[in-house]
Amino acid sequence: MNKYLIDYLRCSLCKNELTYLPFATGQKGTNDSREMETDGCLRCSCGMIFPIIGGVPRLLPESFLDYETVIEKNIPGYHIVRSKILASYKEIIDFSTTRNRSIKQTFGFEWSLLQTSEQVNVWDLNDRQFEDQLWNELKAEETDFKNATAIDVGCGHGRSGMLLAEKCSIVFCLDIGRSVEHAAKINSRMNCIFIQADLNHLPFANGSFDIVYSSGVLHHNPDTKAAFSKVSALVKKGGILCVWLYKPFHNSIHKVMLGLRNITTRLPLKLQFWLYFFTLLPIHKIMGLLKGKSKSWREIMINQLDMLSPKYRHEHAPYEVEAWFKAAMYTNVEMTTTNNYGFSMRGTLAEDAK
Repeated sequence: MNKYLIDYLRCSLCKNELTYLPFATGQKGTNDSREMETDGCLRCSCGMIFPIIGGVPRLLPESFLDYETVIEKNIPGYHIVRSKILASYKEIIDFSTTRNRSIKQTFGFEWSLLQTSEQVNVWDLNDRQFEDQLWNELKAEETDFKNATAIDVGCGHGRSGMLLAEKCSIVFCLDIGRSVEHAAKINSRMNCIFIQADLNHLPFANGSFDIVYSSGVLHHNPDTKAAFSKVSALVKKGGILCVWLYKPFHNSIHKVMLGLRNITTRLPLKLQFWLYFFTLLPIHKIMGLLKGKSKSWREIMINQLDMLSPKYRHEHAPYEVEAWFKAAMYTNVEMTTTNNYGFSMRGTLAEDAK
C-alpha cells in the first residue's frame, strides 16, 4: 500500500480519516524500486485498527481479530486497545464475523481455482472476450476514463480492476475474501490497489469515485437493493455506476439447480467441491464434448460453486433494477449487456442529486 493512498481510505465503521503505522517495508515486485509497505496498520481516532498484511489493507470490522497475532507483536498495550474496540463495536464486529465467515470461505475457495499458470476462462469468456464485455457493460467514452478514480466492488480474480487501471488514474479493487491476495501478487500496475473489505462497511467516503463497477456481487447479499444503495452512494455527481445481476431464467435445468441449493448451501464447502467434482463435472465434460465445446475442469467447477455454494443468490428483473437507479437520481439508465443468466445496467448520477 502506497503512503499517499491514505487520503482515499476511511474507517469502515465511523468514516473518519485514518493514520498509517508501518510494521515493515519491502518492494512491490522485482522491477520496482519504489518502497512499499508490506505490513503495518491503519488506525482511526475512534479506536479501530485495520491491519495491512502482505501489502493488502484489511478493512473488515473483524480484520484486527483475523490478524491479531501480528498486531499484538507490533502495537504496545494491544490488549487495552482491543478491549476499547470491543467495548465500542462488539455487536457490529460479532455480527460481521458471523455473517462474513461463510462468504469469505465460499468465494475465497472459488477464486482460488484461478491460481494456476494455465489459462482459465471465466464465465465462458477468454481474456479478449472478457475485456470486450467489460467495456460493453460500462459503455463509456475515453474521456470518462481520463484522470478518473474507479472502484471494482467484489473484484474476485481482479481482472476487471486491472483492465480499468489501464485507462483510469487510480482503481481500487475490493473483495471480502482472500482472493485479493493472489490478485495483488499478479498485479503489475501501481495505480491498481487491492483491499479486503465488505460492501456493508465500505472504507470510503460517499461520492469518492468517478466510476463504480460491481459485477455478480450485489445479489449474493441478504438484500440486493440495500447493497445497491450502499454501492451507488460511492459515485460522484456526474459519475458512472454499472452493475451486473442475475435475472430470472425460465429453464427446467436452472430451476432444478435452484432447488438443489436448499440442500447444497447447508453442506461443508469441501464436501460440496468433491460432490460436484465427481458428479456434475463429468456430466458437463460429456455435454461439452457432444457440443464440440471444451472447458477446463477449473472453469466448470467455478461455475458450479458459484451456482450452488453461496448462501444468498437473488434474481432480479431489469425493470426492477432500473427503478433502483432512477430512485437514486441516476440518469441515462440503460441495460448494456444481457444473456440467459443476467444483465448489466449502467447510469450516470445526476449533477443535482442530493
